[in-house]
Amino acid sequence: MSDGLEKIDDICNKIKDAVKELEQAIVEEESKQLSEEEQWRRYWRQRELDRLRRQRSLPAGHALPVLNSSHVAFSNSLRGGR
Repeated sequence: MSDGLEKIDDICNKIKDAVKELEQAIVEEESKQLSEEEQWRRYWRQRELDRLRRQRSLPAGHALPVLNSSHVAFSNSLRGGR
C-alpha cells in the first residue's frame, strides 16, 4: 500500500512542478506582452509629440507643413503666376 502512496505522491509532485513551470511561462509571456504594449504606447506618444511640435513650428493659422520654394513655384505655375 505504501508503494501506491509513493507513486501517487510522485505523480502529485510532477503535477506541481508542471503547474509551476506553466505559471512561470504565463508570467513571462504577460510581461513580454506588457513590454510590447508599452513600446507601442511610447511609439504613438512620440508620433503625437512630433505632430504637435510640427504644428507649433508652423505660422499661425497653417494646418499644413510650410511649402518649400519648388512647391511654391509649381503652385504659382498652375495658377498662371510666375
